Amino acid sequence: MADRGGHRGRGRGGRGGPGGGRGGHQHHHQQQQHGAGGQGQGQGQEKPKKENILDLKKYMDKRITAKFNGGREATGVLKGYDALMNLVLDDVEETLRDEEGNEVTRPLGLVVVRGTLLVMLSPVDGSEVIANPFQQAQTEAQAQAQAQTEHEAEAQVEAPAAEAEGEAEAQTEGAAAEAEAAAMQAQQAYFQALQEELQAELEAYAAGRGGGGVLNLN
Repeated sequence: MADRGGHRGRGRGGRGGPGGGRGGHQHHHQQQQHGAGGQGQGQGQEKPKKENILDLKKYMDKRITAKFNGGREATGVLKGYDALMNLVLDDVEETLRDEEGNEVTRPLGLVVVRGTLLVMLSPVDGSEVIANPFQQAQTEAQAQAQAQTEHEAEAQVEAPAAEAEGEAEAQTEGAAAEAEAAAMQAQQAYFQALQEELQAELEAYAAGRGGGGVLNLN
């Protein structure tokens, strides 16, 4: 009887062992579910994807102008792009300019453009060419400098002419003054001679009448 009770006790205890095992298995299963829930929350908190700075969708299948490092410029139909601003352009024409500003275009066909080389993008439709304000200011400065140079050259030419004219006027005035002084001297000499002649006639007349006082005209 004692052996049976002990056997039963061990049997029950054995059942308790698996029961405890099932309890531990449930606890481990709950931990796994908690961990899975945490992973789900981590996936739900992923960072949003970065969007392109420029929205090029509205320019698809339209002609755009692209300018690159180094001054190169091309115009073509936008066929595709990616997040790095790499472009696919079709029916491309490159614009070449020489030192004098003359423009020449050459066809390139289908071209893949690297986004790292882009400097500017602009649609062909709705855009217009305007004067370069920096070039205009430079042109005005050059015109002012040229006008200043011409004015200085004219002043340099006019100064000697004015000086020569002044000298000529001074010489003319001096000659006129000398001529006037000479005329006055001649007139004084004439009056002096006339006075002397009258005095001689008076003296002769007085001597013919037998003497008498003579009026001195001097």
